[in-house]
Parts: sequence; structure tokens; C-alpha cells
Amino acid sequence: MNFDDRLALEHERLAPAYAERFAQHPALAAYPTLPALVAKLTRSPKRLSKAKVARLRRERAALLCVLLDAYQQRRDRLSEALVLTATTPMREIVRRRFTGADGEEREGLFLAGVSLVLATVDPRNKPEKMCGIVWMKTKKRVSPKLRKEKAWAEVGVDVEADDVPDETVPGHEEYLLIDIASEAHGGEMARARVPVDVLDLPVRRIQTYVGRQFGCLPASDRRAIFERLRGLQKRGRKLEGKAVTRTSRRPEVAPDSQTRLRGPVENARALEVAS
Repeated sequence: MNFDDRLALEHERLAPAYAERFAQHPALAAYPTLPALVAKLTRSPKRLSKAKVARLRRERAALLCVLLDAYQQRRDRLSEALVLTATTPMREIVRRRFTGADGEEREGLFLAGVSLVLATVDPRNKPEKMCGIVWMKTKKRVSPKLRKEKAWAEVGVDVEADDVPDETVPGHEEYLLIDIASEAHGGEMARARVPVDVLDLPVRRIQTYVGRQFGCLPASDRRAIFERLRGLQKRGRKLEGKAVTRTSRRPEVAPDSQTRLRGPVENARALEVAS
């Protein structure tokens, strides 16, 4: 059972109570029964001229102000049902035009937002524009939540996490493991992990990468990592038939003054001691 069905049942239960109270408000005198008021608040005849549409909006705004005043004073079941009935055209817009979640979720977020607005909006401030004021205040509350729902929907929360790889963390096959005799570890063998894509870089960019990524290590360790990467790069080019016959002077590793010094703890993070 959706919200409209529940609201229709509420109208049937509250019809006698409305028949007793409607005379207390002159603006409701033209609607002696609850179905007549509901039809005025929710139904829009087709093929209305602009003048008739403007008049209908003014009449609905006047009725909404009366219902809001009664709801904010009494907070009873009847007044709450009536102000929610007055938002029916707004809910139809939410169903047709809003995106970011399924239909029930969108309607639930709208009802939660509009309930706060109906309880706090001042019906005496610009009463002729009350419908538009309620709509804009509610939209301001609901739209950010719908954007969050859309972002969550794109994550795929209905899929098992173990079945979907985390694209933010490269897989093991995307790394090279470089073993060197590390001065930072007292001459013991240590292992550095470098992305495979580094081999596609020019020589100077590989040199820059090693200087920045392993700036916490001594110059000898950085030089050893750089030489291993250059050796792997040349070997790969030979296998592809793209060996470079021209010899060039071995580039020097960036001096220590261009790198940030770090402590022994960070040195250990940069290199793993090979087991």
C-alpha cells in the first residue's frame, strides 16, 4: 500500500471530524465535505486558460495557509492529513521529474523534508506564494539527499564486495618488485615496489620518480633502484625488437638536497626487507 492509498483511508476516517470543524474557517465554507476539499487541493482540470490557472493557484495558496495555521496550532491527525493532502501536486512532480533513487525512496525523502517545512514555515509571510515557498524550501532539503543517493547507487551496494575488485588499489600484477642491497637496512636485501607503468616513462622521468618516491632513502639505494628499473626497461625493449644501440651517459640520481629527509620508520616503509 503506497502513501496515496494510506492517505485515502485517512480521509475516510476523518471525514466526520472535518464535517464538524469546517465551519470554523470561512475559507473552508465552500467545501462542506472532505472529498470536495481534497478535489480542490489535488485535481487540476485540463485545458485551463492562464487566467484560470493563476486563480486556481491563488485559491490553493489561500487554503494551504488556513490548513497550515490549523496544523501548527493543533498538530492533530486531521490537520496533518489535510496539509499533506495539499502537497499532492508536489509529490507528483517528485515522482515524474526527480532522479537519484527509486520512486519509494524519493517520495520518502520528500515527505520527511516537507514535514519539517510544514511545521516551521510562516503562513502569514507572503501567503499568496505559500505553495511555491513550501516547494522551494522542501526542494532545498531533498535535492542534496537525492544526489547522495545517486552517488551510493553507482557504488553497487547490492553486489558482494569480494566479487568486485577495488579499482582504487592496483593489483599485484601491476607492480614490479625490485630487490637491492640496501644501505638503509645495513646492507641486507630489501625490496621496493614500483608500478609497472614507470617502465614506460622516459629516462629523466624515471629518475625524477625514484628521487621523489624514495627520497627518504640514501643516495646509493636510490641509485640501485634506478639502475634496476633502467635495466628492466632496456630488457623489455630488446624483447620487443626496439633496442636502442646508441649508448648514453648514465644519468645521475638527484642529490639529497632535492629530496625531503625522513626518519628510519619511513625508510622501512619505502623498502621491505626481503625474506
